Parts: sequence; structure tokens; C-alpha cells
Amino acid sequence: MGQKTEHKDYVFGIQTSFNIYDGSAYPIRSVRSKSLKLIHNLMSGGEFSSILTNGPWFKEELQNAESPNGTLYARYLKRPEYELYDIVKDPFEQKNIIDMPGYEDEVAILRSRLSSWMVQQGDQGVETELSVCERKGFSHRRCL
Repeated sequence: MGQKTEHKDYVFGIQTSFNIYDGSAYPIRSVRSKSLKLIHNLMSGGEFSSILTNGPWFKEELQNAESPNGTLYARYLKRPEYELYDIVKDPFEQKNIIDMPGYEDEVAILRSRLSSWMVQQGDQGVETELSVCERKGFSHRRCL
């Protein structure tokens, strides 16, 4: 109605990937402030896969798309537990700055906000993701 020029201080995101066709479980939670985005890869020990990553096009790109930071496509498959991006300077989220000095306070605040939001939503992270199998009665390979 034109009464506010700003809306929210934080925006939260969920990617639930159970039961992706021909893929693996790789749930993600995220929080974004005006300038930073923190991503929590809940099952970072695994590798993301889907019908796309299992196809010939992706496998060819994986072999051909080298970059100074390693293969861009490889970073898509295997991600660290936490990622941090300056979405103003790096809107395509190409440079993970989680380990760069000077961001410790912002990371702590974003982690706290994300954790509080998950509690508010009743989201228990991996446990919530695994409960999908029980609710739907799946005998899917990732549910066993």
C-alpha cells in the first residue's frame, strides 16, 4: 500500500530433496539478510544427485568445466556443511566466503536466526527430512 519501503530483515529457505527422481537426499536450509546468504547443507557428508546429474550432459560438463576453484559442477555435487555468500558483490553465489576473516559475527547471527526459525517452524533438520519416509510409507532406497 506504499506505507513501507522495507519488509523483512531475513528471508528463509528450504530445499527438501527426498524422493527426487533418480537422486539422493540432500536437504538444505538457508537464511538471507540484505547482503549475505548462509546455506546449511544438512547432509553435507553425502553427494547431491538427481536425474540431471546422472545424465550424460552433466557428466560431460563435469569433465569439461574446470575453474580456478575446482570444477563448478563438482561444487554443485559436493558441498561443505555451511556456505556464505555476499549476494550484493556475488549475486550468482560463486565464491564461498565462509572461512574468510571478518565474517565471524555475521555467520554467528545468521546461524542463530536460522536455528530459531527452524525451531519456530518445527523443523528438526535431518530428522524432519527422514520422517518423510515414515509419513508416506516409502520403501525407497534412501528410506531404508
